[in-house]
Amino acid sequence: MAVLVPLLWTDPYLDEVKMERQVRRWRLDGKVDAFEIISTSEAGVLHCHPSFNIGAMIEGAASVTSGSMTHVQAPGAVVTLNAYQPHASAWSAAVNRYFVLHIDPAFWETRLQPELGADGQFAQPVCRDGLVFHYLLGLRDQLHKDPTSVSSDDIDLLLKLCRGRGLIRDHVDEEDPSLTPMNGADFRELFSEGDDMQEGQPRISNLAEQVGMSRYQFSRLCSQTAGMQPRRLRLQLMVARAQKAINEGQDLASASLHAGFSDQSHMNREFRRTIGMTPREYQSAGRG
Repeated sequence: MAVLVPLLWTDPYLDEVKMERQVRRWRLDGKVDAFEIISTSEAGVLHCHPSFNIGAMIEGAASVTSGSMTHVQAPGAVVTLNAYQPHASAWSAAVNRYFVLHIDPAFWETRLQPELGADGQFAQPVCRDGLVFHYLLGLRDQLHKDPTSVSSDDIDLLLKLCRGRGLIRDHVDEEDPSLTPMNGADFRELFSEGDDMQEGQPRISNLAEQVGMSRYQFSRLCSQTAGMQPRRLRLQLMVARAQKAINEGQDLASASLHAGFSDQSHMNREFRRTIGMTPREYQSAGRG
């Protein structure tokens, strides 16, 4: 069952010149977040999400850059990003409307593992598959009409549709580095272990030592496999940790401390930069 708290939503028919970013969020059985986003033009900022994302570009003009490749998102495009896949999304029209699902990796693996094992990944960042696009639009319309009628089972059907349409494969295309999520050293675990998480004390050399590399070698591997330098990657993973802590019911001060931020103001900046809303807005939208 989907739960909606419309705190973040303002009238989508406001004066387009004055309109700012608007977000509506639904939570489906605590496993999937659905967002509808309306925004003016925005420059792309490199970031990553701790979830598998699949979205429909409904209105406007946009592009997503992943690795060394930039993919155009025209209306009708389907955007598919793997968990922790670094990317930058830029919107260039006066009004851009986007509907996207953030799918928890545990849910993804549970629903796909019987067919794909643990290695299932989205096959490409952007495509134009009409069936998947209209399924996403149908989910969006149903969430508007009756959120309680939508559940994670509907997402399960979507994943099966994506699998049948070739959008999900049991391996990553090695010829396209933009599809490769973090690999090599397990960056997620490496950057999340222990108490060495405060942003003011990166200790990149210590992390490099743990995997038997020089700082230069570690930075180069990080850039090649994650698309960003270790410090920026670490901040992204800190935001992901804060999201998880908030979803688990921690207050913002505790989530900030748990994620390793030195203070809440810096968590606020990085949080908004990554997912387009403040931690308090994210927390409020998840209640219900």
